[in-house]
Amino acid sequence: MKEVRAKKKFGQNFLKDQNVIANIIKEAEITKNSLVIEIGPGTGALTEHLVKEAGKVIAFEIDTDLIPILEAKIKNDNFILINKDILDVDINEAIALNIGTLENVVIIGNLPYYITTPIILGLLEKNVKASAYVFMVQREVADRLTAKPKTKDYNALSVLMNYKTKTKKCFDVSPQCFNPVPGVWSAVIKLTPFVYEVFPQNEKLFYEVNRAIFKQRRKTLLNNLQAYGIDKDAALNIFNKLGFKPSVRSEELGVTDIIKLSDEIGEL
Repeated sequence: MKEVRAKKKFGQNFLKDQNVIANIIKEAEITKNSLVIEIGPGTGALTEHLVKEAGKVIAFEIDTDLIPILEAKIKNDNFILINKDILDVDINEAIALNIGTLENVVIIGNLPYYITTPIILGLLEKNVKASAYVFMVQREVADRLTAKPKTKDYNALSVLMNYKTKTKKCFDVSPQCFNPVPGVWSAVIKLTPFVYEVFPQNEKLFYEVNRAIFKQRRKTLLNNLQAYGIDKDAALNIFNKLGFKPSVRSEELGVTDIIKLSDEIGEL
């Protein structure tokens, strides 16, 4: 097989370390009753192990040049390869078409750094029917995913993680485990979906408000809400009702606070 050159435009860094691959498989807890969806299989280093463990594997690869390489490398009957950008895929439809008698869905992938957040936000906001997500991400992103209120890493993604999943940072991964070698450390995380104790009146609005209030981190919550289109007096009335100080910042709010805020905005 000829040498595969990673493409910067796709943020490609191909995983090559067999110990890391084995640990990812272990964390994913895949069985023959699992439908696995792999995002960005690259050259198939992880994929060739997934097809041995799972009932079926569907891999979405955006790079057309990698398709013949993957097809030549992995010929298992339980493997489906699709040349598409994961952001353009209806994952729930893919699951419905392929789940058959399989009992659970695991979504797995080495996510490009530049597109990690859109992928994770998209999957969680669309309520994808997965029992677990196991992702390789930049270590700094892993820290934000697990961040708590009133910390520097807490943002809209942290809120969504706390609302939709129980998040586990599994282990760090050295840059030397990839080809080419990236300039940063990575980490493997596991996200297990669960149902939060409070449900917003309008979940779509909750997602929208959550994004809006973290848009400019140096601004107060009031400033961000005004930029979102909420009148100052209306915002202050909501603050008074919810017990927020006028100077409160978005990173001070927990998930329940933001749910209540979105419910009040929905009443305007």
